[in-house]
Amino acid sequence: MGWRWKSAALLLVPLLLVAVPAMSQSFYGSLVSVVKDSAGDVVPGATLTLVNTGTNERRQGVSDGDGTYQFVNLVPGTYRLQVELAGFKAYVREGIEVNVQATPRIEATLELGGLSETVEVTSQAPLLQTESGSVGAVVSFRSVQTLPLDGRNVMNLITMAPSVVPQGGSEGSLTGKNVFAGGNYQIGGGTANQSATLFDGVTVQDAAYGNIVVLTPSPDAVAEFRVQTNASSAEFGRFTGGVVNIASRSGTNAFHGGLFEYYRNRELNSNTFFGERAGLDKPPFSQHNFGGSVGGPVVKDKLFFFTNFERYRNREGVLFQRTVPTMAMRSGDFSDFRNLTTGQVVPIYDPWTQCGIVNPGTGAYNGDCGTVPTRLQFPGNVIPQNRISPIARAFLNFPIYAEPTEAGPWKTQNFNRNAQVGGDNSQVNLRLDYNLNQNQRLLGRYTRFESTNLPVDVYGNGQRNGDPYSPEHFITTQVMIASTSTLNSSTVLDLRFGFLRWDYDRTPGNLGIDLVGTFGLPQTPYGEISTRSDSIPRMETIPGIAAGSNNVIGTGLLLADDKSYEFTPTLTKLAGRHAIKVGANLMLAQGNYFQNNSPGGNFTFSNAPTALNGSNPGSTGDAFASFLLGIPTGGTYQSSGYTYNRTSYQAYFIDDTWRVTPRLTLTPGIRWERPGVYGEKDDRIVSFNPTAVNPVLDGKTNPVTGEPYLGAFELVNSDALSDRGLRNNVSRFAPRFGFAYQLADSTVLRGGTGKFITPSTVRFTDGVNGPLVQITNTIVTSVDDNQTFFADMSNPFPSGVRNFPGRDPGFQQAMLGGTATQFYRDEEGYPGYTYQWNVVLQHQFRNNLSVEVGYTGLDGNHLPTTLNMNQLGLEHINRAANDATVCSLTGNAIIPQGEPGFVASQADTCYGAYLRQQVPNPFYGTITAGPLSTQTIQRSRLLVAHPQYNSASRSGYEGESRYHALQLRADKRFSAGASVSANYTFSKNMTNVESTTGWLESGAGTPIAGYQTNNLDNEMALSSFDVRHRFVLNYTVDLPFGAGRRFLGGASGLMEQLVGGWSVSGVVTLQSGFPLGFGATPNLIGSGYGLRPNVDASCNKTVSGSTLDRLDQWFNTSCFSVPNAGSAGDPRLRWQLGDAPRTDPDLRGHGVNNWNLAISKTTPLQGGVNLTLRAEAFNLFNRVQFGMPNTTVSTAATSTFGRVTSQRNQPRLIQLAARLTF
Repeated sequence: MGWRWKSAALLLVPLLLVAVPAMSQSFYGSLVSVVKDSAGDVVPGATLTLVNTGTNERRQGVSDGDGTYQFVNLVPGTYRLQVELAGFKAYVREGIEVNVQATPRIEATLELGGLSETVEVTSQAPLLQTESGSVGAVVSFRSVQTLPLDGRNVMNLITMAPSVVPQGGSEGSLTGKNVFAGGNYQIGGGTANQSATLFDGVTVQDAAYGNIVVLTPSPDAVAEFRVQTNASSAEFGRFTGGVVNIASRSGTNAFHGGLFEYYRNRELNSNTFFGERAGLDKPPFSQHNFGGSVGGPVVKDKLFFFTNFERYRNREGVLFQRTVPTMAMRSGDFSDFRNLTTGQVVPIYDPWTQCGIVNPGTGAYNGDCGTVPTRLQFPGNVIPQNRISPIARAFLNFPIYAEPTEAGPWKTQNFNRNAQVGGDNSQVNLRLDYNLNQNQRLLGRYTRFESTNLPVDVYGNGQRNGDPYSPEHFITTQVMIASTSTLNSSTVLDLRFGFLRWDYDRTPGNLGIDLVGTFGLPQTPYGEISTRSDSIPRMETIPGIAAGSNNVIGTGLLLADDKSYEFTPTLTKLAGRHAIKVGANLMLAQGNYFQNNSPGGNFTFSNAPTALNGSNPGSTGDAFASFLLGIPTGGTYQSSGYTYNRTSYQAYFIDDTWRVTPRLTLTPGIRWERPGVYGEKDDRIVSFNPTAVNPVLDGKTNPVTGEPYLGAFELVNSDALSDRGLRNNVSRFAPRFGFAYQLADSTVLRGGTGKFITPSTVRFTDGVNGPLVQITNTIVTSVDDNQTFFADMSNPFPSGVRNFPGRDPGFQQAMLGGTATQFYRDEEGYPGYTYQWNVVLQHQFRNNLSVEVGYTGLDGNHLPTTLNMNQLGLEHINRAANDATVCSLTGNAIIPQGEPGFVASQADTCYGAYLRQQVPNPFYGTITAGPLSTQTIQRSRLLVAHPQYNSASRSGYEGESRYHALQLRADKRFSAGASVSANYTFSKNMTNVESTTGWLESGAGTPIAGYQTNNLDNEMALSSFDVRHRFVLNYTVDLPFGAGRRFLGGASGLMEQLVGGWSVSGVVTLQSGFPLGFGATPNLIGSGYGLRPNVDASCNKTVSGSTLDRLDQWFNTSCFSVPNAGSAGDPRLRWQLGDAPRTDPDLRGHGVNNWNLAISKTTPLQGGVNLTLRAEAFNLFNRVQFGMPNTTVSTAATSTFGRVTSQRNQPRLIQLAARLTF
């Protein structure tokens, strides 16, 4: 047994020694009963018996001096309450619903008489929440079964609670999507994808891999669940937003179950907006979702089972719109390649004709640079055949592109194809309940979920190189075992164990391709890729090609095998007016992981090599033309190894539900957490010490600053660090408090507040792909601002490549010049935390209508950030931007304006030229690969904090967020079983950080990262998923026709078959759009800064007209400009970062107006069997939610700035279903 497991086992010792087991993350409910007589006086000493009507499990208690008794640790379900006391009639109340984490309050009024007489009450339980200050909603079993549920994704129903915003990929079926989207919801203003999600009280989140949800239960396995959006009690932890607490279905004394089939096809669907516009047929579509369930007794009143199986098969055509080069362009002919804005031919220049160099083709000197163009245009704007790179030609012949589907000159999105996507998944659940005796209950559940996302052939050429996430295959297995013991009438003990395993395999179909033989790439490194990993025998894949709008996505390789073990003991003690819970949550997690985002490497091309002036290309040149010449301006190649990560977590808490008076309940609590940190089986983890002198460069000084080179790595399990490195012993207290005060019999004022600790695994990259197991080599082809190029595709790494070092003694040398991130884990502020608070007023009207209004807030502190430590100091940027002197950097000489040799086309501020000037590289010979291996480097590279590293990132906890929301909620229950629920949220979410799974967020106006990472106060702006208005209505109505109903109540026979058994349910969602975040290109600053546009403050950014009228100009594009676009006129503009905020406060994308509807007809058959036929419509009115407009201001000729070219939602989808239930 390793030290990690031994130390974790020791965590159990204090728990066992004090013999006070604890409760954590319970899915149980409770019930409070107040016994009174007909005069309203409390009645002590009454015997209360609570019976689960499904399993006949019985609980008993005696009312205290206040006439009160509380039943705790109740399995969610339907109960019968009986109250008896000599001299009074027996009181019986049927149909009491106990929900997850809910405590209904039942007032039992005893009437004088004998026990042989019974008073039966059948009225519905009150809707008031009188025992807790948390905010949320219960999603009932009926809602799960009857509401239209796209893809039968039960997690979509958490939007029934206020302050819940679904984010990228979370809606509809998860099949064919990125697996990380399952829990991608923003709850209560917290970080997306980081709310606690529990199934029967144990987590379904992978603690070793970003805390992401890896299991979404089948709807037929779900009894109900509760969504808590604010101020949860101290028994809950490891989240930043809310809690989703799901309870599974159980067997009862009556056999029950059913079979079902849900079916969709192309003919039932509508076409997409852009598919219709392009004249394309509706895409192919076929979906089958079938399965069944059965539950019942094995031994009556003792042993029960429930099991279900579900299979989902989806094949659908998705409109892929891509930009591909025309056949003329592929042959080098750009004679008809035009600027989309001006209509003018875009000139393509020959980099061999760069002034000031010898022409590689002719051997002649091109002449000195002057005020004339710096390069010559290719004759006729056609690249000669002998100049097209053989490697580029091989890629085209492979082929990596398809031919355009739209004839004519080149334009964006000239390729449209309905390509097949989809996948298969299946799930099986088995639950056993065993009532060992009246005082002990055992529970066990096994769940297995398997899903496969099919490979996508975007271009229809069989190469399947258009989707980075396919094919994928993952399996989730969970086992849960629990024991609940009633030790005496006031003490309940619960012991709960959970095991979760997640296997993930993303293996591309072209794995093992011969990159040297197929494309002509050099032997080093592309012929040696299979030797770069310690565990993966073959890992070559097609390289990624980024050539302006003409992109080919490299396919990544990812393998994961994660396990977590969770133990949650429980003790609940009733003591007078107090119900005290003491608890712990202990967890061990391990993650075995390999990832290489593009084992074949990536090449990035820009218009700079074929522009008039490479350092300021403007609207000249083209990235695809540069690709034909084989001259990239960037790219990467990764060397990766397998990691074996380990982490642990422990928390202890105490909660007290204190009924101070019959009308006032207080819920104080406190939680203590030790989040833990990642370790690695082979100790291949380093921490970056930014103040240590680098041992490889010890004794040397920076020739620009005169200072020593600071920043070095320290190995864990060494003299420098312990075996876990930093932060392993950090712990935090998290107090909680809530209250509920019953102002009147039908009115409650509730509130709550608390501190919530951010999980240490919220940022999964902390534990994977560290610098000892993954090195990213960066392609550098120019050192003079793209004037000349010394490397191309035939030799992209002339200085060689570096491989991941592991714990090799020479690791310090190997790390120099690297681009690995996660170098440094900031001690300050770890771990992060949020404060939550709320106050809610709820009133229940006499007609079973409950209305509540509330205010909720969240204050996030020290949220996870990844900040660039090698960003050039803002003082240098500002000095260059404010320098009034003008110089040109010509032939690496700084020449002031007015002096001989000054070149106007290469003008810069004199300090800017100083920063960009090449100087002798002090690392030359020491660093042998990468951007820092060249003989010269820009002076600015030596002015950063750690110049010996190409990049250095601080994985700190410096982010902040602020959330405020007004919530309105109404719930109406009808006597005939119908229910309507509506909630409205008016909110504002401000933050300077974003989601940790930002790659899912194609639907948001994602802000430009890396702007001013050392000045986060200036980054505070609306969250990219700020939703100002959100309204959700859901309803389930049994139509009042047929036998036993209001109309035609006497119907029978054929009439009953026609008019009886009809039901309608639906969900309406109205939501404002997300804020837009703006960027700008080209970015001539670099130095670790992202670029945003300048905004004309006097300009009206909005445009009038209908949504359709605005598709080509969603906003006033003239209000935005590239800061350096006018650098030829004013060199200072080159150094402006732009004044646009992180997100724009006035401009938003398209909102949501979605109506889902289900109509069903239930017909009784023989033997208690019912047949239900059902039709569901998703997006009933076929309303389009358009995707985000292009928000990158560009000087490129191919810019689509301001245009909307995608549809975010699905068109109308019709689904038919049949269910047999018994």
